[in-house]
Amino acid sequence: MFNSDWRYFGRTSGMADIYEIFRCPADKKKLGLTDIPLMERLRSDGTWFQDPTDRALMDEMFSGWFSESDEISPEKARELFERWKTIDDWPGRE
Repeated sequence: MFNSDWRYFGRTSGMADIYEIFRCPADKKKLGLTDIPLMERLRSDGTWFQDPTDRALMDEMFSGWFSESDEISPEKARELFERWKTIDDWPGRE
């Protein structure tokens, strides 16, 4: 589920805490607006959802609130997912 075939990003909307995890293929060396169709968002059941027109993500990338600097390790992504599974209120969108 979390491996080196993917790059992982934690969405914060410019705040301190990560509340969504996205991934894109690891061969994408530079993250940009044209990569949104490749991005997948983690859901609470552990599946990945692809939304090629994710307006919220587009807005944040355009404004600079979501960028290369939001990259996290596969281990950090796994750790957040495991922690979020134990709480009643999933922090991100389904």
